[in-house]
Amino acid sequence: MVPEALAKLERALRGSSDIPEATRRELLDLVAGLQAEIVSDEPGGRSHGSASGVAQALATSVRQLEATHPHLVEMVNQVAFALSNLGI
Repeated sequence: MVPEALAKLERALRGSSDIPEATRRELLDLVAGLQAEIVSDEPGGRSHGSASGVAQALATSVRQLEATHPHLVEMVNQVAFALSNLGI
């Protein structure tokens, strides 16, 4: 489920025209890092570094996105909440 969610996030980032290019690149790099961490945690995978480091970098990017695009973040949160209430 997580790999599919990351792939969906990656498609959304690539398709969004509302996100500045530098922010988009940074977020896509973080998604790639998370995908690599997932692969490294699978049986037979190899370690790529600290998952907490990737999570911390992602949290920093999210805070920056919240500061620069508060309305976009609010809309995404509302969509996520609605999907959560539907059990998705």
